[in-house]
Amino acid sequence: MKKGRREAIIGVGATGALGADALSTVLFARAAKSSPRAFEFGTAPRQHVGTMRSVRLGDELTGLDRLLALAAPALIEAAKPAWDGDAPLRVFLSIPSPTVWEPNTHGSVRTEEFLSKLSQQTRLPIDVASSQIVAIGHAGFAIALDRALHAQGPGCVVAGGVDTHHEQFRLAQLLENMRLKSETVHGGFVPGEGAAFLALERTTSEQPAYALVRHVASGLCEEPTFEEPRVAELATLLVRQAAASLKERPVGWMLNDANGERSRSKEVDFLRLRCSDLFPADRSQELRLADEFGDLGAATGAMYTAYAALGMRHGFAPSSNAIITLASAGRERGVIALEAS
Repeated sequence: MKKGRREAIIGVGATGALGADALSTVLFARAAKSSPRAFEFGTAPRQHVGTMRSVRLGDELTGLDRLLALAAPALIEAAKPAWDGDAPLRVFLSIPSPTVWEPNTHGSVRTEEFLSKLSQQTRLPIDVASSQIVAIGHAGFAIALDRALHAQGPGCVVAGGVDTHHEQFRLAQLLENMRLKSETVHGGFVPGEGAAFLALERTTSEQPAYALVRHVASGLCEEPTFEEPRVAELATLLVRQAAASLKERPVGWMLNDANGERSRSKEVDFLRLRCSDLFPADRSQELRLADEFGDLGAATGAMYTAYAALGMRHGFAPSSNAIITLASAGRERGVIALEAS
């Protein structure tokens, strides 16, 4: 373990389709209380799609404003036990590609504008110059978390993720590409939205932690070919490295981002097969939270880490350790290993 790593999770904040705070959000998911709600496209002919979206936000709220409305309360909740009211706050955040929620931005990530507006809404002194945004989808949180773990200097450090599918053009594109679960598409996903943040600090006896981040890593898959499809090769390597960082094996809990799409399910199935010694069926539980949250995009890693950390704190985790696997739609992959404090 590198000296100075901020591996202790000392604050957690989250919001999703249901729940007023982090604990209620994950408990609603744990109790399987979430369910898709119909959303009607304002096009002709009218179409409906089932989405898991926040009950506290109106359907008319979209784009950057909706992302900020999701992120603000979760950030406030996470930072509250860690921020001393004076020192600057550094935020390492995973968000969707700007072209997803602002199709005319041509891929530019407006970090300063996003974080400045988030600071205004939360009334927290975010150090915009020292904060960072990662915009690569599911695996983005692994990169954001790694940077937060190694942030040097005083002040509060928070890692998080926020995303929403609640955009007509985004849903229409997914529907056209037959990626949304429906009566005719069984290998699709239910779109969701949410935000989660984790306040990180160096391990001390004075500050109790929800959980400890023992390992985080990410990388790019090799380009697949017909002769070498390379299914889950990188994920297998990353998971084995992550498992080596844990005190006990086998790993008692795997949280993966399979969402119903066949490509994701195939990768997870290959990963479980290749790592069957780390996740034996009789001693390890697999959890696919997309069944309850819907697909959370860039917020997936942060929400799943929050879920696992709260499970370890409140006693509903089946194990004292967990591994979270993340796969972006492209070549990016990420893995996080957690351990009870």
